[in-house]
Amino acid sequence: MEQGKVAIGNAVAELCQVDFVAVFIGERPGLSSPEIMGIYTIYRPELGFADERRNCISNIHSDGLSDKQASALLKHFIERSFVINLSGVGLKIEIEDFLENKKDN
Repeated sequence: MEQGKVAIGNAVAELCQVDFVAVFIGERPGLSSPEIMGIYTIYRPELGFADERRNCISNIHSDGLSDKQASALLKHFIERSFVINLSGVGLKIEIEDFLENKKDN
């Protein structure tokens, strides 16, 4: 797939016949930090699904979201997607509230 980037997860999921995919993408050089990573997730992806069906965990780097925080968010997206049978805007969370609650646990 030419310039697949995020949408490549749909094709991979169909090929592998999986119900959930997480695509880890290192962001392009020239941004505020060249070490930034993003994780794009989608539940039951199919070719042609649009961005509103995806969730994104972004700004993962040493001065942003930690790998531990990103892992907790990824785990949450996976678990909730299978409970409510969807991802994207229907699975929207307030990340600050989520991370604050995780500190207490």
